[in-house]
Amino acid sequence: MGGSVYQLPITNYQLPMRYQILHTTRYTYAPAVVLNPHVVRLRSRVDGNQTLHSFSLEISPEPAGISQVLDLEGNAITRMWFV
Repeated sequence: MGGSVYQLPITNYQLPMRYQILHTTRYTYAPAVVLNPHVVRLRSRVDGNQTLHSFSLEISPEPAGISQVLDLEGNAITRMWFV
């Protein structure tokens, strides 16, 4: 009994996926502390294989300054400092 076998063509195409990520970092100390500069890597990478549709970062207390740069690998780095 001859049956036919259908094979899917091999391609590099993948179906698009969407992710929604919520991340919370909270510091709690008994005595009051001084906030030193922080460096965070939370923003998704944007390249030929993926697109970032939106990104937001909420910081409390509000920092005195924020800068965003790319490292040598193309990853987004956010630096913040407090007074």
